[in-house]
Amino acid sequence: MVSLERIKRLRNKTRIKDREDKKDLKNIRSRDMVRQLILWVRSTCLLIAGFFLSVLFFGIFGIFVFSV
Repeated sequence: MVSLERIKRLRNKTRIKDREDKKDLKNIRSRDMVRQLILWVRSTCLLIAGFFLSVLFFGIFGIFVFSV
């Protein structure tokens, strides 16, 4: 596991010559990409679920309003 200080130091470096540092930075970047992908999928699912719930709610509400 890479320490938080090492992650910050590697992100701030512009040129990395050490092989171990390059490998760690690659792992950090791939982890960040996976985290962003998970956030994107979660927000998309919540958006779709919210849309369907609102359609369902207003559909039921509309049936009651127009049937009376």
